[in-house]
Amino acid sequence: MLRIFWLAAVFPLLFAARARGATPDHRLDFWLGHWVVTNAADGSPAGRNRIEATLQGAAIVEDWSGIGGDEGKSWFYFYRPENRWKRARRRKTPALP
Repeated sequence: MLRIFWLAAVFPLLFAARARGATPDHRLDFWLGHWVVTNAADGSPAGRNRIEATLQGAAIVEDWSGIGGDEGKSWFYFYRPENRWKRARRRKTPALP
């Protein structure tokens, strides 16, 4: 939930600021890096996100590791016939007690 809030609030602002002038297949390059994600309400840690380009920049891999033990991996690729980025995602959450 925190991650979704953070991405929903910050992603559009970062995208608009850094994507201007980039070719469509490079508009997610601003996101590359290792990120510490915090709770917007109180600044407490929510997890870590590692975003890296792969396949000579043809795809982006996201590795999420949440404080509560949840993990996720996303693969983004630019689909030229539709001139847009597509995403595939898998997530693992810890078992509840």
